[in-house]
Amino acid sequence: MKLFFIVSVCFLLYIFVFGVNGDKQISAVKPDTRDEPCGADVTWSLSNGILTIKGTGEMYDYGMGGISPFSKIQEEVTELVIEEGVTTAGEYAFYGCSFTTVTLPSSLAYIGSYSFWNCPNLSQVIFPAGQLSLKTIGSNSFEDCYNLTQFTFPSTVTSIESYAFERCCSLTQIELPDSLESVGTFAFNKCSNLTHVFIPAGLKSLSGSVFAGCPSLTSIVIDENNKNFTLKDGVVYDYQFTTIVLYPAGITDNYFAIPDGVESIADAAFSGCEHLIGVTIPSSVVSIGNVAFADCTNLSSIEIPSSVTFIGTRAFSACTSLTSISIPSSVKTLDIK
Repeated sequence: MKLFFIVSVCFLLYIFVFGVNGDKQISAVKPDTRDEPCGADVTWSLSNGILTIKGTGEMYDYGMGGISPFSKIQEEVTELVIEEGVTTAGEYAFYGCSFTTVTLPSSLAYIGSYSFWNCPNLSQVIFPAGQLSLKTIGSNSFEDCYNLTQFTFPSTVTSIESYAFERCCSLTQIELPDSLESVGTFAFNKCSNLTHVFIPAGLKSLSGSVFAGCPSLTSIVIDENNKNFTLKDGVVYDYQFTTIVLYPAGITDNYFAIPDGVESIADAAFSGCEHLIGVTIPSSVVSIGNVAFADCTNLSSIEIPSSVTFIGTRAFSACTSLTSISIPSSVKTLDIK
């Protein structure tokens, strides 16, 4: 009986390992995936944790409701390599992947919206030396990449779209390229450890919301050849000195007087400035933008002059220390929430 039991167990083990016909089974070991389509002329393969994208032209976009082929292997991928010839990183393509390093080709012209969203282990993005093609970094493309410590922008980038690097909490400084023309709203929102920003000569569009929720931001440098923005005492104004664009939230001064001659306070100009207790607004100001003072939690003293005719949406939202505010009769448009 004991001999029969031993023989039976051995037989079952043989069947499990080699199969009925004696061919070795490998179903217990997940094989590498090779040359699956992810674009009209683009394929992907996975080998030893390295996800490789190769071919020519654009990757597929997968959209909010689409299912990327990489969603099933998110935890297996340790590195991503997109080879020369591929021109886009598809929208939502690599959402949630666990790779730590991404290597991009010189042929890449567009990083799609949400392409690398919520890749929490991503720490390094590598571009090749030489002439690159990248023009646009799409909206939310690197959102929630918490461990991304640096990003060297290629000298060809002209547009960084909204929320592109939101909550990239490990970024400490960024140098925007000379080619850059526009940065979308909240592009670096809640980059909590960002301390230093360089603004290049060619930048034409910038709002305070770009760096909203950046409480460590203390240093902004503007290229001397930039004819759209200027600095005074670390604060960003338009070149004509009529609009205050951005007051860095990391400045620790408790009081600030907006200079005479300034006519507008831009959207989100003082957003998240938790150190501010009081702000003096001169009689030259006629407009206070949307969320201009939002989340200034210690702001307790502000007087709006009778010159102001417009106060934007949620201009004083979450100013929890501001117990009262007097709105002059001169204000024709008011949307405080």
